[in-house]
Amino acid sequence: EDAAAMAEVLNWSQTWLINLAEVDDDVDDELAGTPEDDGGDMSGYANFIAEGRKLLAVQKIVIHREAGEKSAVEATFREIKAALAREEEDYGFYIALPLFVGNMNDFVTRNIKEPMEWLSLRKDIDIKAFNMLDDASPFNLVRVVKGPSAIPSDDTKPEDMLSLFN
Repeated sequence: EDAAAMAEVLNWSQTWLINLAEVDDDVDDELAGTPEDDGGDMSGYANFIAEGRKLLAVQKIVIHREAGEKSAVEATFREIKAALAREEEDYGFYIALPLFVGNMNDFVTRNIKEPMEWLSLRKDIDIKAFNMLDDASPFNLVRVVKGPSAIPSDDTKPEDMLSLFN
């Protein structure tokens, strides 16, 4: 049952990212006229690239099958604690909350983001809520990525790029 739920989350993530690319492409077209007119400018794809890198960092999907807000907070912080204990950057996870009823954006802001800011733990952690209704996700989701690394700049040397794969 959890394997099927994880597959749904992964399939939805890919579809969400593809749709994001289409939105970014539309924005880029509006700003530049047409794709051919932009002179190779990829600025309209910055959000797509950043979100794609975060998706690639996801290494774990937790299916939390309890409905309560308190248990959802506890499960999320248990995973955040484990992520903070890891040494590598670019580690992320989803918490899927199939039984959670409520506004995910409010829930995540009030119960995850704000407490982490109060504890000064938010600096290198990206936290995002996905709603079943707004984002068409299969479940209400929380995505946490520890240390999303910076996108290499145009002046990055090829030998520096190899460090991304170590």
